[in-house]
Amino acid sequence: MVQQFNWLDISYWLEGHYLAIMAIMFLILMLAERFYYAIYLPKQYPDKDSLSNLATGLLARAIRMLIDFFIAFTLYTWVFENIKLIDFSQSIWGFLVGFILHDLAWYTQHRIKHRVGVFWAMHQVHHSSNIFTIPVSQRSSFANRLLRSPIFAMMALAGISPVQFMVIIIFTNFWGILTHSNTIGKLGWLEGVLVTPSAHRVHHGSQAHYIDKNYGEILCLWDRLFGTYQEEDEPVKFGLVTPLTTLNPIKIQMAGFQWLWVRLVSAPTWQDKLHYLWRPAEWQHDAVHVNESALAHSDEQPT
Repeated sequence: MVQQFNWLDISYWLEGHYLAIMAIMFLILMLAERFYYAIYLPKQYPDKDSLSNLATGLLARAIRMLIDFFIAFTLYTWVFENIKLIDFSQSIWGFLVGFILHDLAWYTQHRIKHRVGVFWAMHQVHHSSNIFTIPVSQRSSFANRLLRSPIFAMMALAGISPVQFMVIIIFTNFWGILTHSNTIGKLGWLEGVLVTPSAHRVHHGSQAHYIDKNYGEILCLWDRLFGTYQEEDEPVKFGLVTPLTTLNPIKIQMAGFQWLWVRLVSAPTWQDKLHYLWRPAEWQHDAVHVNESALAHSDEQPT
């Protein structure tokens, strides 16, 4: 007798084996990429950089386990159990609704990380690698969850259960890892639908027209809708505008906070210090003061 398909049982099994599934997926993709380099691009794989990316990611993950337990999972579960507006936990349609909400939440928190100084200080860890391989997907800040957790909690508010949430991120994380590839070319018509490796390479570029583009994880819908989409139209120069050259995981983790501290110390007023916390990385207090001074001494009066 054929056993009846039970999506709830499968969901609980996937949720229960989340860490093992994620580890296996990452290892398969990383080894496949390494094998590709060995065959088609011999002696070109950046082994030292990739090991540094892995070490940086492991350091962050060790700390984030505490954040995940005390903030991410606890917050999500509390919202779902106490203030959810509807309940999709017993409906397979919850996965579709959850996927769309997850993708929108990802875009939202990702854009904030790029456009708010204090969050960019954390997130630039992920962008400071000067190479682009699968291990870069694991290069992230130990504080990465502090913004993501409350934004993703909107899924719980919409009635997506913690189990459904975990299943969704298994599939989205797989695609997210795969997009950190410099060996996969453009994918034809999919470029207009998905955040492909080509689209995500743009996101990691330091060229002026590549900066702060392509925030999405799976769908490029949000980037196209909100005007942040950019096609890969020239070879990408990976890394920060001012490159970070160290391979030391601790220095990589702290570089963003050092960058923010220098900016805070340079600010002459408390107002400017606060501006450095919430304004984007390109904001400079000197430029504001120069512009105000020029306007005050201008013969032309503002309209």
